[in-house]
Amino acid sequence: MDADLEPITTALDKELDWTQCAIVTVDDLASAQLLNDLAAVIHDLGFVISCAERLLIELAKEDDGGDRIVVQALWSAALVAYNRCFSTGKRTGIRHDLVGDIGLQGEVKKFHDYLTSMRNKHIAHSVNPFEASTVGAILASDPPAVLGIATLWMRHIVTDRQGVEQLRGLALSLQHHAAKLADEQTALVQAEAEAIGAAELSRRPLIQLVAPGPDEVASGRST
Repeated sequence: MDADLEPITTALDKELDWTQCAIVTVDDLASAQLLNDLAAVIHDLGFVISCAERLLIELAKEDDGGDRIVVQALWSAALVAYNRCFSTGKRTGIRHDLVGDIGLQGEVKKFHDYLTSMRNKHIAHSVNPFEASTVGAILASDPPAVLGIATLWMRHIVTDRQGVEQLRGLALSLQHHAAKLADEQTALVQAEAEAIGAAELSRRPLIQLVAPGPDEVASGRST
């Protein structure tokens, strides 16, 4: 199974070629957990941005507005990933009220709340005003007869193009802000690591990330 291994933030020396250095685990440091959480948020927001960009390509197609399955999949995935950034539990997300402090114009908080509600309606709750089904009898008039039964189903698949563009812009701004926080947190982790010293840290195991197998799908994150 393939997995990405790329630093979200690196050491304070931006010219450092980290690929030529030993990298030991410091996840147990007090400052490292928040940096881990910020890295996860940055990754999720990057996924939201990518989904929005591909959605815009689909919606711009001249024939029928793109593949409906692809559009629905991208929109649902973007909503889930966006809202993960604000979740609490195994990791610390960013604060909901942060969306009002990132310098965007307009009703940003209202749009953020809309995205949360749409996630709930598309993913968490199967019965909602954005999807409906109805059963009808198909009648013939001459002679009067019941020809059959029709079940009709409707679902709101995605917001309009402007909404997708707003989602992309919001995610970009939040990612930029999270990256600044991650840079600040990186400095704190480095200071804590320097206080321990390279000699002591060299005794620690090298970082090793292993992608979980399908049998571990029910397991939660340990940290």
